[in-house]
Amino acid sequence: MKAPISAVTRTEIENKCCDSSAVFVLNNGSDDFAVSLETILACLKIAEEHGHIPPLNAEWWGLIANHTAWQYHP
Repeated sequence: MKAPISAVTRTEIENKCCDSSAVFVLNNGSDDFAVSLETILACLKIAEEHGHIPPLNAEWWGLIANHTAWQYHP
C-alpha cells in the first residue's frame, strides 16, 4: 500500500498548457504529482455511481461540466 498523501496544493497553470481549469499538486511524502480537476471530478462520479458518496443531482453535474473541461454524461 502506498503512503498516504501528506499535502495538497493548488497551482496556477498557463492557459496554453492544457484544458484543465485547475491542477492540484499532491505529495505522498516522497514524490509530487499533479491531478487535474477533471480527473478529480471523474473519480467523484465513479464514487457516486458505486454508492461511496450520496447521489449528486444532474443539475449540479451540468453546472460543473459548464465550468470545466470535464464532460458530463448522464
